[in-house]
Amino acid sequence: MPPFPLKASRYAPHTRTRDAMSGTVQRLGRRGTALILFAVIFTIYGLALAGSDPKRPGLGALAEVIPVRALAGLWVVAGLSGAVCALVRRTGVGFGVLMFMPLVWTASYGFTFLAWLTTGEGQSLAWAGALVWLQIVAVLVLIAGWPEPGVTHEA
Repeated sequence: MPPFPLKASRYAPHTRTRDAMSGTVQRLGRRGTALILFAVIFTIYGLALAGSDPKRPGLGALAEVIPVRALAGLWVVAGLSGAVCALVRRTGVGFGVLMFMPLVWTASYGFTFLAWLTTGEGQSLAWAGALVWLQIVAVLVLIAGWPEPGVTHEA
């Protein structure tokens, strides 16, 4: 038994993470924190896409028109722009920026599936990719519409 009592909650790693997150939420608000989290995800996705196969299945004609590395750069720019918008508390603009690339991906996968339906070329499961990316857009729209607690808007 130690000579002094240890408070488990003060020294537990999960509480430090919780404290860091609550500090971030206090500084940026809930929407700003969500914006930062999505911005990090999109930046990582863009960096991963930059190193992927240029003939990535599912992107269809989009990958033939725009090089995959350029698309990857757009993901990174969207992610970094979203993070900057969160830091300067322009969350509405940030969510708008972050919605662009998932909408492009939704359209690309959707057109790829339509091409498969009409010509037999393309990916038969591209519809699933389109729906996944559309759901990400829906979550972004939902979060963008959240009011921040304690923030009043005068008419």
